[in-house]
Amino acid sequence: MKYRYFLDRYLKSEGKDTAIYIDGTKTSLAAIKIRFPFFPKFFTYLELFIWMLLNGVNPLKQKVYFDLAKLDPTNDVLVDFARAKVGKEGQREEEVFPGMKVIILTHYYLQPKDIADNFNGLNGVLLVAENDLAAVPYFKRYFPWVETVYQLPFTFTERFRKQTEFLSRANKCFALGTIAPIDKNNKDFIDFFGTDVLQPMRKTIMEKHGMYPDVLDSVIRQYEDFTFMRHNPNDSTYLKFIKRYAPSFIQRFVLSNQHKKYYAFDVVKKYNSYRMFVVPEENIGLPSTNVFEGMACGTAFFGIDDPMYTNLGLIPGVHYVPYQKDDLEDLVRQIRHYQAEPKKLEEIANNGRLFVQERFTGEKVAERFWQDLVKMQEEFVATQKLPQICSFRRSF
Repeated sequence: MKYRYFLDRYLKSEGKDTAIYIDGTKTSLAAIKIRFPFFPKFFTYLELFIWMLLNGVNPLKQKVYFDLAKLDPTNDVLVDFARAKVGKEGQREEEVFPGMKVIILTHYYLQPKDIADNFNGLNGVLLVAENDLAAVPYFKRYFPWVETVYQLPFTFTERFRKQTEFLSRANKCFALGTIAPIDKNNKDFIDFFGTDVLQPMRKTIMEKHGMYPDVLDSVIRQYEDFTFMRHNPNDSTYLKFIKRYAPSFIQRFVLSNQHKKYYAFDVVKKYNSYRMFVVPEENIGLPSTNVFEGMACGTAFFGIDDPMYTNLGLIPGVHYVPYQKDDLEDLVRQIRHYQAEPKKLEEIANNGRLFVQERFTGEKVAERFWQDLVKMQEEFVATQKLPQICSFRRSF
């Protein structure tokens, strides 16, 4: 879970004052047409209660609000994920709450027009993503009024660390990631990019890596290959029930073991087996969650020269190896160049490892993000204008 550190560093932290808001109208079972017309608040809280128990959050200590009026706009910040839905009486919570609002743009490409319409004109909205999307053409098409997006980097956990000496590793590049297909009904996306996949370079590597056995080893897969989520006639009665009836958070918790069985390899060990790795970016301007994990293992990262990295202080040729976007031949050319320059490649890998270890652990990112929110919230209360603050970026 890429925002796991929110849970670990905020909800589980004694030093952070947090509350969970739910409107109490429906549970995640509504997705399969199961609703509770009587006592809906009880059932929504019951679901949340189970979620807290599964994730190690103390339900006796964690504050839970059903009413936005419980939030203090002069002291609280409302954090939500972008979605094209409305709340009670046709209004989103962000329209009702007059304080500062943080909107995380995960999967914004699914319904960009609806999401943009939800927030255009609202005051005090901070849009957050792993890149400043304001300069990304696809994002600008739907959000022309956005001047900047707060750049919140991905993190990595302690298990991602260097375990083997660099020169003892395979002198090849390890390619990983999944390929997410785009719904055929999302014609705007397909027309704009001329493709129906979110990560076209991953698809290219998956299809052609066999042409370069001395350069690339790939475990890239189509998202459809993740059969652990599909209904399977050989599933046990228990799994059939989970897949058909369980809320999404229960499915993720239970079926994650099936996901692990599918991959059947230790990704930390895999990183430590190679000198180089590549996990191509999404064409909507966002990086992979795997980037800092691999770099923390002392493996040299190959990525594009883009603000999603350089804004954070990563320098192409110093912290990672750049190659031309969506150009497999250039990627292969760069890999072969550094296969012949092991000392230089080791220097880049070490620079990258030290850089991410100093900046992008879950604890450090969570604390810096929290402090930025405190500063922005204080200024917003005083002026009703959000300042441009982002302690992760070089230019801020």
